[in-house]
Amino acid sequence: RASFVELVKYPRFGGWGSFLRGTGYFNSSYLYEELIENAPAGDPMAFDWDTFAANPAEMHIEAMDWDTGETVAWTRADVKDAHDLGLKVRASSTMPLFMPPTTIDGHTYMDGGMGDSWGILLNAARADGYERFCIIRTQPHGYRKHAMSRGAQALFRSAFRKHPIVAERTIARWQPYNELCDEIEHLEKTGAAWVFYPDTMDVTNKTTDYDALVRSYETGLAQAQRDIESLEAWLG
Repeated sequence: RASFVELVKYPRFGGWGSFLRGTGYFNSSYLYEELIENAPAGDPMAFDWDTFAANPAEMHIEAMDWDTGETVAWTRADVKDAHDLGLKVRASSTMPLFMPPTTIDGHTYMDGGMGDSWGILLNAARADGYERFCIIRTQPHGYRKHAMSRGAQALFRSAFRKHPIVAERTIARWQPYNELCDEIEHLEKTGAAWVFYPDTMDVTNKTTDYDALVRSYETGLAQAQRDIESLEAWLG
């Protein structure tokens, strides 16, 4: 709740003022690095690196190189401290136009959703050897993306004229994304996947209205509590 709801109350969180100042509609360097490293004791956004480092669970973070279009994946072995983790998570979350690009070791990255996995890491999980998949969706069952309008396409091509791969991947994303949705629904029918679909999604990835975020959080929590037995049965 702290990271998805309460965060919008932080003065440096973002907004249009931040966007006009060049730090992004979401002030990503503050959110992903400065805040988790420097939050005072007791602040829920303070990151407990020692606990994270002691957990043996693997992780997989993807971002797209905006010059080459290459998808780069980082695992636990690639992360050396809290700052490094925050930077790589920021790279994977960098939305075109709304957040400044993220540079790591001389390479500049944008949202991993424009990379080979198109925002749903099904093929990445397969490459790691998994055959059954618990998938948490952010859109209701049956949701599909639509092709971008000509005006929006022109805007992206103009904004990223020096980095055309970003524009073209954003414009093209709807089709492979929808194909992945089709495949997930097939896996669900065969029992190879358990999928959590929100009954309703009344916010977007750009919503900053506190009351709307509270309602969405509470609705999602209630649904998760309702559906947890179904997941446990599938796992068993």
